[in-house]
Amino acid sequence: MQSPARSAVRDVLNDWDPIGVIEHGAPADEYDCLIPPVLQRLDGGADATGIAAFLRSELAGHFGLDVD
Repeated sequence: MQSPARSAVRDVLNDWDPIGVIEHGAPADEYDCLIPPVLQRLDGGADATGIAAFLRSELAGHFGLDVD
């Protein structure tokens, strides 16, 4: 069973769906690799700018997206 925080972050990531696959039947865990580092950053007091920088880096490096 997922924690409420983990579920909430998963919901946000899936609603955002930056690579556009959830609406095409991708598994709900497509972005789960991002959840622990996002939660760690939130627990560490990261602000929206810090979270955005992390996500930008991951989308470029891990998912291969052009984030410009």
